[in-house]
Amino acid sequence: MVRQTHDEAPSQDVVDLLVEQHAMIRELFARVTGADARNRRATFEELARLLAIHETAEEEVVHPLARRLLPGGDGVVRDRLDEEEKAKEMLARLDEMDAESPEFLSLLDELRMAVLTHAQYEERYEFLYLRQQGSPDQLARLVGAVRAAEGRGADPASPRDGERHGKPAGRSGVGAVRPHEGRGQEGSDERDVTHARVRCSSPHAG
Repeated sequence: MVRQTHDEAPSQDVVDLLVEQHAMIRELFARVTGADARNRRATFEELARLLAIHETAEEEVVHPLARRLLPGGDGVVRDRLDEEEKAKEMLARLDEMDAESPEFLSLLDELRMAVLTHAQYEERYEFLYLRQQGSPDQLARLVGAVRAAEGRGADPASPRDGERHGKPAGRSGVGAVRPHEGRGQEGSDERDVTHARVRCSSPHAG
């Protein structure tokens, strides 16, 4: 089971929450790599679920806020989305592979390096500046929006990315990659955040 962080301290903000999840992701990569062949598939599926939950929260809540608050935010977010897209493609390939094969472990290590580098870039180029530019109250309130996005990312009843595009999902439900068409446009950015979440968090909101 993926360890959840629902009992966060009242002082925890959205940056604390996502950095904590980065640590959980690092731990799960180590567990998949160290698992014996019989248990590797189940541990990988646990990792895939956590990655889906985490990236859904970032794409729907954190990246749109970064576009608005960070200098050069569009470029920063575009780079992160490109990294996420490549990771999703590798994840989908792994989902269709035999987890006991040497090729699986080789691609898993490639995915691990890509995801952990992506996490470092997020913390350095996105989270650090969000904490500087956003008010403490704003960042604390965004924890609730992230929780809601995580719920959608983890909901087994919601259509998977592949099912939305007419393709069957893989074994762990990550078989297809959601494209980011139009993510650089303001209209798409507004839609991802769902107006109410970001507006209610804005220090300029009434």
